[in-house]
Amino acid sequence: MLRHIRALSENLDTLVNKAPISAEEKNLLQQYTVFLLLGIPTMVIYGIYNLTKSNYMLCTLIFISGLGLSVGWYFLGKLKRGIIVYRINSILFGLLVLYMLMVGGEGGSQILWMYTFPLIVIFLLGKKEGIFWTGGIFAISFALLWMPSNLFTVYNYNVQFRIRFVTIFVIVSAIAYWFEYLRHKYRIGMESEHRKLQEEKILLRHQIEEREKAEKEKGLLITQLQQALLKVKLLSGFLPICASCKKIRDDKGYWNQIEAYIQDHSEAEFSHGICPECMKKLYPDFVN
Repeated sequence: MLRHIRALSENLDTLVNKAPISAEEKNLLQQYTVFLLLGIPTMVIYGIYNLTKSNYMLCTLIFISGLGLSVGWYFLGKLKRGIIVYRINSILFGLLVLYMLMVGGEGGSQILWMYTFPLIVIFLLGKKEGIFWTGGIFAISFALLWMPSNLFTVYNYNVQFRIRFVTIFVIVSAIAYWFEYLRHKYRIGMESEHRKLQEEKILLRHQIEEREKAEKEKGLLITQLQQALLKVKLLSGFLPICASCKKIRDDKGYWNQIEAYIQDHSEAEFSHGICPECMKKLYPDFVN
């Protein structure tokens, strides 16, 4: 049994997460789904029971409200904002519980369904709009219970029961409002933390990109330096040089002109000229 319930919960979570709606709307849809799973079977059983008791009006309202819940669940997965669906279902459910208040039924026990109204509408519609709807249903209920009317026939509740009902309804509404306030505050805090984490993530990504860029530039510089070093040839050690002609002996034993040897073993190039002393010695006429 638990395995089937867990599998059903996972399937519903998958359906909700696939819906093209915001995270807040998904959260509301999940809770709405819970209401649906708990409410529809209860409504079906309760509707059939009232049908057997010939309470056709109440049975019709129950089935209409259940149908509204079911159809609303389908549209909630399609709409970006499901507020209109929640409002329509709140109206249907409000009419249902008001009718239960009026008919009483079985010692007036049907009026107890009124306590579920603030719990549902304050959560689905938010604390501001939800408490407005709750206040409206409370005002209508108060008028039906305490003000005589020739238009409606209301079950004859005794005074002590009416006082207890009104008191408990106010308490339940206050608790529902407080829970929604805490939930909203918690959600705002979580969204703020999420934004901070996203900003830190973006900053960290930029730092990583800058570091990778610096590492790439460093690697490129190292490669360029290595290539430059490969082109550099240094002369080192003892060079055997002829005392007369100044030729240099290489590693293979061949004697080379000094300029040819240096060009082969370094990046230096020679440009021939003549020094002043050689100029005087070789071309005295030009010097004079």
